[in-house]
Amino acid sequence: MYIIQVLARTDFPDDLHLTLERLAPWGWEENRTTDQARAVIHCQQEEEARRIRRVLETTHPFLTVQTHQQEVKDWSTAWQDFFTPVHIHDKFIILPAWEQASPKPSRRIPLYIEPGMAFGTGHHPSTQLCLRALAELRDSGEVRPGSSFLDLGTGSGILGIAAVQMDLHGLGLDSDPVAVRNGTRNRSLNKAGDSLLLGTGDLDCLKQGLSFDLILANILSRPLIEMAPSLVSYLKPSGVLLLSGILREQEEKVIQAYRRQRSWCVKVLHQEEWSGLIFSRETR
Repeated sequence: MYIIQVLARTDFPDDLHLTLERLAPWGWEENRTTDQARAVIHCQQEEEARRIRRVLETTHPFLTVQTHQQEVKDWSTAWQDFFTPVHIHDKFIILPAWEQASPKPSRRIPLYIEPGMAFGTGHHPSTQLCLRALAELRDSGEVRPGSSFLDLGTGSGILGIAAVQMDLHGLGLDSDPVAVRNGTRNRSLNKAGDSLLLGTGDLDCLKQGLSFDLILANILSRPLIEMAPSLVSYLKPSGVLLLSGILREQEEKVIQAYRRQRSWCVKVLHQEEWSGLIFSRETR
């Protein structure tokens, strides 16, 4: 495994995130202290790591870019070392798969996750924003029992599983077959059954005319903006759209892209540097 570190003395320039989205669409890690900002990218190929470093050093010469190798661990066991329960709102608690054998009393709905190689342990702020928004929508009655949903970019399946636990039914899609296999495992752990169908693909694999009461997409800003017309075409006129994976400085661009499709009521949620957007029923 090749690790690329990008360091800034105070904070990153505004355009760095756009560069990282282009170079590492699979994602990166960020953390900040009072005197330093740090981004970390993981690559499997040496040539890919060299290319990313070369582009970063050319486009952002005032940043410090470092690379090093790290021994690849067995992910199937290594992730267990850091998986801790996550409490979301007053609705959900995310637990590792092995907790299912000895469940502890809780007023929250348990979501059992074995993340494997798929995104969605529930620890990332963008996932937590989606779960929090989903709970709020259900509590407010904007999303009702029996509603249909599409979870685009389902990853570990955690959002679709949470929706099923609130008496919804729907479809989870991901372009990565590894993620779909992982989601299938987590669906079984949570006894979601036929209420959550999973498939490999994207919007192009959906039938024209198909529509959903709720669409969830926890992806990244750029693809969300690009797919706005197509994504909205699969939402019922009175449906709710929930988007995340959006950095705060990018939220206005995403909002404008979707406002060009419909007249919306928009609610914005924040956690750390991430935004979640709820587009609800059309205004009259």
